[in-house]
Amino acid sequence: MQEMLNLGILKLEKSKEEKFFKDKRYKLKKDLRSYVIQDKLVFKDNFTRFFFRFLKSNEKLILKGEFDIVLNDIKLNLEHYQSFCFEQLACEYLEEQFQVLNVQSYWNKELELDVYYKDENLCFIGEVKFKHKKICKNILNQLKFKAKRLNLTPDYYILFSKNGFSEQFDKSAEKNVLLYDLNAFKKLI
Repeated sequence: MQEMLNLGILKLEKSKEEKFFKDKRYKLKKDLRSYVIQDKLVFKDNFTRFFFRFLKSNEKLILKGEFDIVLNDIKLNLEHYQSFCFEQLACEYLEEQFQVLNVQSYWNKELELDVYYKDENLCFIGEVKFKHKKICKNILNQLKFKAKRLNLTPDYYILFSKNGFSEQFDKSAEKNVLLYDLNAFKKLI
């Protein structure tokens, strides 16, 4: 694994979650005793991710010539695969848009954000939805709730949607809410 990190095939996303102090004199709550804060390993490019997800895992079937089973696996799981790619592209887009590095996801025991960035000058959080329907305003409300739970005051709330946004967003012109659809990614090409 270290070799794949050194070669740039994988990248490590460090958890932003605060490590809690374990004192031997005090017993931890039951739900925290086995809880481990973990970092994420992510493939840097989507082809390699596709290869390991669909081809390497089905290598025996491919060698036996059972291509229909492999294709069926790809068809059944492609949308889930694409949704993560969409999240990664959203992070790349925001790095380009704001001229920053290390836009990534955020996770802890209670909540998860698809997009997170914070430094001394800028903070934004966001959600990325790869669904066949438009995003409603409740996603923005959930995002604001998550910010409150994290004691964050982001400069921007950012939403990415594969299929656009409901009419509710046109009526509310909040200046710190940025909405992006598939057309935004043309800038990355």
